Amino acid sequence: MDSCNIQKAKRWGPSAIDRAWFGRGVVQGLAEELQRHYNANGGRRIPAALGCVPWFDNAAIAELLAEMPCCIVVDKPGPDESFSTAIQELQARGDSLSTSALSPLGDLMPLVDGHPSLIGPYNSMSVMVGPVRLAGYRGHRRRGPLLHAKILILGILWDDDEEFTGDVFLPQSVWLGSANWTDASSRGHLEFGVLSTDRVLVREAYEFLTGLLSVSEPFDSKTYRPTPELAPAEYDDDEFGNIMYTLEDSRPEDSG
Repeated sequence: MDSCNIQKAKRWGPSAIDRAWFGRGVVQGLAEELQRHYNANGGRRIPAALGCVPWFDNAAIAELLAEMPCCIVVDKPGPDESFSTAIQELQARGDSLSTSALSPLGDLMPLVDGHPSLIGPYNSMSVMVGPVRLAGYRGHRRRGPLLHAKILILGILWDDDEEFTGDVFLPQSVWLGSANWTDASSRGHLEFGVLSTDRVLVREAYEFLTGLLSVSEPFDSKTYRPTPELAPAEYDDDEFGNIMYTLEDSRPEDSG
């Protein structure tokens, strides 16, 4: 088993950025990629991350994620379980992402008394999510699917001044692996992890994660069963109609 000790990242694929890790130290490799991603961006290119993992307690991962807007979906804990210090620190210190920055989620808003939000002409179509959200069942997880994927998309928030759309999340690379982001996985477990910039793979991972995010719950959710907080908003057609009539009435008459 000595040959399975921590290994240097192996380059693979057509990109000089793509890397793979095998053996011990895979989580350390992920932390190094997070640091590299943070250092490479700034100004209008704000580093950001979107991911999911059943559980993590690695302080280095939490500290790096807390330095950038992010949303990480974790498995909902059982009734007698508590969050790791790393998860609590990320929730307390991290910056959230906006649904308006995540293109597939642009029309999602929190439910109001179990009903879709009603959006008028002066309402914002944006809600902040993260930095930690929950998914799944609380206890008795065998009755439903367990969030078992370990995925992290690294991207940037681009301030699109020309289109006046605000920040837009642009995925750049995806990390996939067997390892939970834990100290045990970093020190003792034999794991694998890959970082890829392949556009198709990044897009598929992004669609999976935004789909997962759409059915996730806030960090303080106490529900036993999955209870999504977000749903497509409905538009207040009457109010929009009133605004249109008001604009029509305020137009100056054509004197010519």
